[in-house]
Amino acid sequence: SSATGVSVADVLPVGYSIVAGSIDNGGIYNAGATTINWSGLTVPLTGLNLTYRVTVNAPTGAAGEYINVAQVTASDQFDPDSTPNNDDGDQS
Repeated sequence: SSATGVSVADVLPVGYSIVAGSIDNGGIYNAGATTINWSGLTVPLTGLNLTYRVTVNAPTGAAGEYINVAQVTASDQFDPDSTPNNDDGDQS
């Protein structure tokens, strides 16, 4: 079945800067929290791509500055292999 009421959050890593106007599917950038949030999504069986463009910043040496992990923060349906909004940083 399709998943409904899905929300996704992506914290923009230190190594990137968002390109204005580049977020798709109704995503909203919160500059203060450096997060991109999508809400009210319907994810069909074939999946859903959420994209945005960034500028890659010069390296600062900060740990993990280019690692990007997005997570599902909410869903109307139970998902046996996901814990929404647990912020575990799991990249698998």
